[in-house]
Amino acid sequence: MIDTLRLRIPLDLASYASAQDKCVRFTSASPDEAGYRKNNYSKTLIIKPHRAKVRVSLFREECMFVEFSVPKYWFGHNVLLFNPKDLPLVLDDLKNRLEDAFEIVQLSDYSLWRVQRLDICYAWKFNSNEEARLALATMKPCELPRKDQVIYDTTIWYKGNSFSSKFYLKHDEFLQGDYRELTKWGDIPFAEDIVRMSNGVLRFEVEMRKGKLDSVFKKDMYPQDIMDTDKIQILLRQFLSDITKTTDTLLMDLVKVFRLITSGSTRRQAWELLSFYRVYLSNNPVDREILKLLPKATFYAKVKQIKALGVGIYDQDNRLVFAFDIPSIYEVSDAQYPDA
Repeated sequence: MIDTLRLRIPLDLASYASAQDKCVRFTSASPDEAGYRKNNYSKTLIIKPHRAKVRVSLFREECMFVEFSVPKYWFGHNVLLFNPKDLPLVLDDLKNRLEDAFEIVQLSDYSLWRVQRLDICYAWKFNSNEEARLALATMKPCELPRKDQVIYDTTIWYKGNSFSSKFYLKHDEFLQGDYRELTKWGDIPFAEDIVRMSNGVLRFEVEMRKGKLDSVFKKDMYPQDIMDTDKIQILLRQFLSDITKTTDTLLMDLVKVFRLITSGSTRRQAWELLSFYRVYLSNNPVDREILKLLPKATFYAKVKQIKALGVGIYDQDNRLVFAFDIPSIYEVSDAQYPDA
């Protein structure tokens, strides 16, 4: 449920100097107010046995920035979900590795490391990649206010400045990315295991940068603030609800939608809501343009009415029996892979 973390680690001058000596220097692209281009420093640590990357940057003399994928660091891949309660194990290990790599006598306790970026995620396991693809298709009509929606065959991406969200097929993403890296370095049996594990996995991911973290949590964030599994799941459900705009995460056919709407509305209201619902969750580009003709106030009023009636997510006539629950009985877990 936790993936990428970016941490700001405080340093004393001696620790900074030692770390700086082990890094590669580069000059900032933009000059400061006085017209000078600052020297910055970076280094990428490779974590064996599966070559997970920890990116270290030095921009100021009082701190070090560290960014890495927690599950890749711990498991060697990010098909399985990393439980937030296990984060102390990772950070203890990371602290030791950083001290060794940069010859630092002792870093501060990780409870003082400020969280600058937090990616949270969830993943559902289907019987096949084709089923996962059908489930992904049900999300294509869903949009987020003030976010650019980019739709590919295997990914739906909601892009923003302070945060971004996306749904994607993990199998395809792995084949196009980490699989090539692992096989390049000869880690072929492990790579083939992950290909098998990722088949049928649909992943939902939210990347929160510092601005979004500040608005969500209303305070500086530290690792101990993100170690509660229930809190992370609540956050994921909130982000998912913002996209689906439904109270029920169950995929529904039009028959069930019809029954829910007609049972809680007058005939005229039911006709208006059913007409709106079909256009609102249509994949037809013409319907998307028709929807733009509605005044925003009317649009959000209709969405609110549908949500109040408990209407779920239109199954796009795929007849797929599934619910986008968090937590879910379909959650990806190591129990599904006894040989992993």
